[in-house]
Amino acid sequence: MRFPRAVLVVVGVIFVALGVAFLLNAQGAANAMHLRSAGLNRVSIRAVEGGLQLGLGVFFLVANARERWIRAGLGAVMLTCGGLAFGRMVGMVKEGQFERAQIAFVAGELFAVVIAWVAFERVGAMWEAIRAERRRTE
Repeated sequence: MRFPRAVLVVVGVIFVALGVAFLLNAQGAANAMHLRSAGLNRVSIRAVEGGLQLGLGVFFLVANARERWIRAGLGAVMLTCGGLAFGRMVGMVKEGQFERAQIAFVAGELFAVVIAWVAFERVGAMWEAIRAERRRTE
């Protein structure tokens, strides 16, 4: 189960790092991520980009540490990164802003969805094999 766990650790660390960066320096992190700050509330940036990402990152790391949570964690990665990619694409279309940074973020988010899906399927296949073995030995 190394691959599924590695996916959770990598995504968890990325989310924790982004969360901490936004909590500590909302404006600097927003600038680094090419977020236009005109009219954006730094308190909201810290809450959503900082606190929410930090919380999700910790959840992914905890899910990695608990075998029964691995599939839930991978499902959360797929839904979270898929939602981010979808929202970003809608925003790009509605705002007419197709910047390289945003395209790169979408690509990374979609990559995370695919990798998490592959890991999710592997965990399911492993558990099914374990169940089949138990039925065979009973």
